[in-house]
Amino acid sequence: MVFKLPSFIEETFTTTGTGAITLGGATTRRKTFAAELSNGDTCFYASEGGADYEEGFGTYSGGVLTRTTVRKSSNGDAAVDWPAGTKTIRIAPLGPSDLDGANLRRFQSLMLRPTVFTLADDTATSFDVPYTDAGFQAQAIALLSVSGTSSANPKSLIFIRAAGTPRCALLNIDGTAPNTATGALAGTTGTDVKITVSAHTDGKLYVENRLGSSRTFTLLFLPAGSDI
Repeated sequence: MVFKLPSFIEETFTTTGTGAITLGGATTRRKTFAAELSNGDTCFYASEGGADYEEGFGTYSGGVLTRTTVRKSSNGDAAVDWPAGTKTIRIAPLGPSDLDGANLRRFQSLMLRPTVFTLADDTATSFDVPYTDAGFQAQAIALLSVSGTSSANPKSLIFIRAAGTPRCALLNIDGTAPNTATGALAGTTGTDVKITVSAHTDGKLYVENRLGSSRTFTLLFLPAGSDI
């Protein structure tokens, strides 16, 4: 089960009552729920028909959307008792004032989804830094952790500027602190038996593994500078 918010998803439905909605096919220039969602996936939805409307959190399965939680509606914020006729339902984010509690955490899970990757010994990889500062330089904060129980596996907070004059500084929380550098990393660029992280003028953060064996990393970028 995965929470998703894909664009351009809208279908008609003729379901009546307050139960699950049987989806009836995409509207013009839109896609079906099945085009982007698998059975058990969840989403925010908005539905309307005549004078009635409803938005909430739903669960998709086999062409049917279960109205798991109704957030707002024309029926006093309870499930609308849909009358006969053709209505529409689409995937749509809730308004900011409606993102409370569990709904806020669901939205944050999309915005703050980490990257998990594995590096063999003496290999490196790089990632585009997704945020910029006021000078339009790639600048961000990143959380980096390495899976496993080895004391050499770090959990670190990295401060990055990866354009103009690169900068890379690090606050280590647990394990052996990675080395920091600037410039590209090729797999054997940094110190042996260490992890090295580096910012480069190409707008990328480089991660290099020289711990002696394969390691699985988790990386999460957070905004810094003018993108906060």
